Amino acid sequence: MTRNPRDADGPDKAAKFARVTRRGATAEAVAGIQDLIRGGKLKAGERLPTERELAEALGLSRPTVREAIQALAAMNILDVRHGSGIFVASLDLSTLLAPLWFALELTEPAFDQLYEVRIVLEPYAAQLAAARATPGDLAAIQDAFKPISDVGLDRDTRLAADVILHRSIIEASHNDLLVGVVASLGVLARKSRELTVELPDREAQAVEEHRALVDAILRRDPEAARHAMHRHLSNVYLDAQQHRTEMFGSGEVLGTSLPPRHAT
Repeated sequence: MTRNPRDADGPDKAAKFARVTRRGATAEAVAGIQDLIRGGKLKAGERLPTERELAEALGLSRPTVREAIQALAAMNILDVRHGSGIFVASLDLSTLLAPLWFALELTEPAFDQLYEVRIVLEPYAAQLAAARATPGDLAAIQDAFKPISDVGLDRDTRLAADVILHRSIIEASHNDLLVGVVASLGVLARKSRELTVELPDREAQAVEEHRALVDAILRRDPEAARHAMHRHLSNVYLDAQQHRTEMFGSGEVLGTSLPPRHAT
């Protein structure tokens, strides 16, 4: 007799889903499935019971369960494969945070908010990199800096080199959550780089700022590395704000997030 693939998971597969109250049923169903994933009872790639089985296990109507599944799919938590079933998605950070990228790209102050986030996360990543980088990490950072050290690169090469250097430093922090969160800002960060790479006199200054940053990491000086990254991002942001003000006559410099301009 041919066995139904669902039977491989056992007859009590839906038993892990506790019944929820009718009040706020969709929200509670969403939260309940999220809790099962957080608790490890549902793992990335695992197939869930059918919609009908979920409805019975949760004590909800099928339309309510369908709404919960659609909401979780929109959050990239569930993967609905028509003809195959409902699966827990890969749960990697870049996928989970993709809706955030879209939301940020739609907002007018996204550029300012991006630098508010970067000015907090990346200096800390540089500090960790100076303390935790392996010999391989240090070699990768040095290799990433080499093309940046050549003033006169074309725009696209400079953009790519800047991305690689920052990524190498962040990965050397050996904090997977931090790496994932910063990586999730990649699309928006690239757009900001496309603006700042065009700024007059920014290239030569960026070379020196990056040099100070790399030197601090190679010396394994966490505080100097943190300060160097903070200074670099602050100066880039302030230059970009000045350029935007000159071009469009608007733009506020962030209040307390960024210090006055630092000389290299």
